[in-house]
Amino acid sequence: IDTVGDKKVAKQIVYIKDNKEQTIDLVEDDLVFITNGCCTDTSCYGDQNHAPDLSNVKDGIGESWDLWRNIAKQAAHGEFGNPLAFCNDTNATNWMSATIATSDEDIINITATQLMKLLNRSVVVYTVKEEKLSKGLLFPVKPEANSGELFSDLEYNAAHWVYQNRHRGGATTDAYTNAKCLYLAILIYDKVYGVIGIHVEKKLDSFENGMLLSIIGECALAMDNNRNAKEKEMAAVLAKNEQLRANLLRAISHDLRTPLSGIMGTSEMIMDMSRREDPRYELAQGIHKDAIWLHTLVENILSLTRLQEGRLVIRKQEEAAEEIIGGAVARMAGRAPDREIQVEAPEEVLMVPMDAKLIMQVLINLMDNAVKHTDGEEEIKVT
Repeated sequence: IDTVGDKKVAKQIVYIKDNKEQTIDLVEDDLVFITNGCCTDTSCYGDQNHAPDLSNVKDGIGESWDLWRNIAKQAAHGEFGNPLAFCNDTNATNWMSATIATSDEDIINITATQLMKLLNRSVVVYTVKEEKLSKGLLFPVKPEANSGELFSDLEYNAAHWVYQNRHRGGATTDAYTNAKCLYLAILIYDKVYGVIGIHVEKKLDSFENGMLLSIIGECALAMDNNRNAKEKEMAAVLAKNEQLRANLLRAISHDLRTPLSGIMGTSEMIMDMSRREDPRYELAQGIHKDAIWLHTLVENILSLTRLQEGRLVIRKQEEAAEEIIGGAVARMAGRAPDREIQVEAPEEVLMVPMDAKLIMQVLINLMDNAVKHTDGEEEIKVT
């Protein structure tokens, strides 16, 4: 990499292939992207039951470190960072990263505190609550720092502009240039969780900017994971509540079926043993109608719970439509003996693939609604 004025110009790529060093010469129109990852060559992993084993980690050994060292040594003023501060003494510079369940407030506090220490600058954080930018929180690099100038209307407007436009703004940018802070959105997957402001007097160098972007990216990822965990927990609670509700309905429905069948049978027997002018006949008829209505309601509840749980199996086979309609009308005759239901069916036998039991229940429900919501003189017709 050559330095040409204030620009860095890549001249050649050196790489290893088949254990041989090879090169690619670059021309003016070539555009080079350098992505050395997270430099995890000297990383090791553990879990909640096993600590990471550092015994096999060797200082500065790794392709990512080699790439960073090769780039950094070509910088005239350290603008590519200092990899030796990170990889030359693993015991002195190692750190631990862990994923834990925490609150958004904790994530914000940790992020802002680390930025303040690493950049040696005051940090202002605006979080998003109910789709609105909240009041700012200050993390001063010095206790006596003047916080008033960092909470002016200009500063809030700059932060709000960043929240709305999802683009950096404030100091050292073209938007709200006169602001004291450089503002960046805590953004992931087009979701903004807040805005972070860094008190700057001059433009951040490339190393500071890279560190800032990396930490804010980790903050956004942590807050997104936190939100997903809460949504997953809430979904699990709702699913459990729904299962409890379905179990309760099923239990109640099953317990009601047997006594309802007994009530229906007994009331029908009393009707058969009584004359129509006998007061007991009318009482038994009312009991019979209500028992049939309640029995139908129970059956519908059971069918609904089976449907919601995916246990309702539809068994289709060719059925004569006239027979299914006739059966439904006959059932309705017992519920509403005073109402006449007319049926118009084609002369030819119409065979239709259906689940006879479910379709008959649909027809009964439709006719039952027609009986309930029409006058006694109105015609009910099934065609």
